[in-house]
Amino acid sequence: MAARIDPHAARDLLFSRLHPVVRRYCDRKMAMSVRRYVDGEDIAQEVLAAVHTLLPGYQGPPERFLPMVYRIASNKVADHFRHLGRDQSNPTDDLPAGASEEPGPAESACAGETLRELSELVSRLSDHQRQVVVLRVIGGLTSRETGAIIGATPEAVRVTQHRALHRLRTWLAENAQDPA
Repeated sequence: MAARIDPHAARDLLFSRLHPVVRRYCDRKMAMSVRRYVDGEDIAQEVLAAVHTLLPGYQGPPERFLPMVYRIASNKVADHFRHLGRDQSNPTDDLPAGASEEPGPAESACAGETLRELSELVSRLSDHQRQVVVLRVIGGLTSRETGAIIGATPEAVRVTQHRALHRLRTWLAENAQDPA
């Protein structure tokens, strides 16, 4: 007589193990937010709810399950940042005490120009290199976490990152010598 596994207990065990991984990922991504209205826990709960919805129909191999969870988490975090980009409000309980410490229009324009230039350089990278740079350098993920998302080994992620950063440094040096 074969032992039966309670599907509810199996689901609870899966989610108890997934929650800390997803929470850590969301917290790291949310640490990049200048205006942090949403805690990583809120987004982690959205991710787990989405996984719960997809779980009954999941037919893929077990080794592709965690990368799928990371993709869902990445999309949920991106949705949050998109929402922040549209939300121009800055609620506060108090009036400012004095002069603003925030950058003025000139500083903002320079920062925007620098960001635009960096964005252009990163967009010149291959899709694979750009993905690694965004996840590792901007997102702060480990090579193992990045590899799980893009389907590569941690070593391959580190090599790709090294080559992409070398290429960016070369382009930056060329731009500094030729300010056309």
